[in-house]
Amino acid sequence: MYDPNRSVTYLTLCIWQILKGYKYVNPQLLRSFLLDAQQPSGGFGKTSENQADPLHAYFGLCGLSFLQEPGLLPIDAPLNMTLRSAARIKETVFWKPQN
Repeated sequence: MYDPNRSVTYLTLCIWQILKGYKYVNPQLLRSFLLDAQQPSGGFGKTSENQADPLHAYFGLCGLSFLQEPGLLPIDAPLNMTLRSAARIKETVFWKPQN
C-alpha cells in the first residue's frame, strides 16, 4: 500500500544530500508533492487529507529547503539544522574536530 507521507520525502532527501545523489531527484515533482500537503491554515500535514502538525511542517520546510526553495536556508542533513547554524556550532568549544 502506498503511503504518501511527507516525512519519508525529508528522509530520502537527507540521504541523497549525504550521498550527493541529487541528480536522481525530480525537483518539480517532489516540490509539487510536498506543496500538496500544505494546509490553507498554514503548515503541512502528513498527507493532503491530514491537518497540519509541527513535525510534518518541519519535514515539509526542510524538504523544500533541500530543493533550494527561495527564502529557505540550506540544510545540513547529518546535523539536521541549517548550514548557518552548523557553522556556528562548529566554531564553539563543544565541537571536536574528527582526526
